[in-house]
Formats: sequence, structure tokens, C-alpha cells
Amino acid sequence: MMTISADSFDQVVRAFEKAPQIAEQAARLAVNEAARFGRVRASEQMRNEVNWQKGYVDQRLTVAPAKGTALSATITGRWRPTSLSRFLVRAPAKGRAMKVQVRAGGGAKELKRAFPVRLRAGSGRTDSKYNQGIAIRLPKGKQPRNTTAAIELSSTGKSTAWLLYGPSINMVFRDVRYKVDDQIAERLSSEFIRQFARLSNNG
Repeated sequence: MMTISADSFDQVVRAFEKAPQIAEQAARLAVNEAARFGRVRASEQMRNEVNWQKGYVDQRLTVAPAKGTALSATITGRWRPTSLSRFLVRAPAKGRAMKVQVRAGGGAKELKRAFPVRLRAGSGRTDSKYNQGIAIRLPKGKQPRNTTAAIELSSTGKSTAWLLYGPSINMVFRDVRYKVDDQIAERLSSEFIRQFARLSNNG
């Protein structure tokens, strides 16, 4: 989660002393514009790092706008890990393993022992559009390595099938938010000045 607030800006404090009602309205408009701007910039940065489609990120990176006298907005990323099937770049076929590419611009990784699974709709185990996941079967007692998350799918006497996941939106957002902080602060400042001037002139 990332909070955008106007409370710490000196220009906002001075404006409240001069014209509190106009300053409050200008701050609320500026905070919401900065939050929307920050969401767009964060989405771009996240897609530069992880092989996600724009629509997937934008649906799971949401803004709760400032309302009333609460002059802060929040950007929140979904916590649920991304099904590894979202990163599939080569489907499995006879004689060849499937491949996934998680990092944007990085190389694809071959999953020699993995296999696709169809999951029951509404199972909550994958966010794939077609309820498809990627699983791997390991000897009993062993867990997958080099994966963001794994959930036990089924188990027999000698082996366990694990459903594999990539990073969540929230996980990546926590890393990239610091790369867009300065841009958001600049947008908040310039937008507050613009809105305060506009509302003052209209008044």
C-alpha cells in the first residue's frame, strides 16, 4: 500500500492559513490526481520488471481516493500471488517442456518436470482466466524451489503435486513504489498550485 497525502507540504499549510476552504478542496483534487498518476507510473514500472500484461496489472493495482476532509489517497496492490500460467510462453507438447518468462526482457525458463492442470472454477487456487495452473510433482517431503509460492495440490503415498506461482502485484509494487515517489510528489505539488489558483480565481 502507498499513501499520498498533502499534509506535509509547506505550500498546503500556507494556503490553509490564507483560504482554508479553497485549500481543502484544492488539496483533495491534487491528492486524487497524484494518486491516479502514481498508479499509471507504477504500473508502467512494474511491467518493465515483470512480464505482465497492462490489463492484468491495472485491474489489480487500485486507488482509494481522498474523500471529505481526509486529504489522503492510497494505492494498493493485490496480495494474491500470480499463477505461473500467466507467464507461459511455450505450451507443453510431446517431446518438449513448457517455458515461462517471469522477468520482462529476461530469458524464458524451461520447466522440464512441470505439467498443466485444469482447476475447478472458483477454487481460489489460481487467477488464470481459464482456471489453468502449472504444477510439479515431487517426492513426498520435498517442496519446490526457485518459485515465489507453491500450494499443495494433491498427494499420494510417495509424491506430492504442487501448484506453482509467480510474484503478486503487491510484492512488486512494494519494490517499485520508491522509484516513482519523486514523480508523485512533483505531480502533487504542481497540481495543488494549479487547483488552488483556479479555485481562487473562480471564487
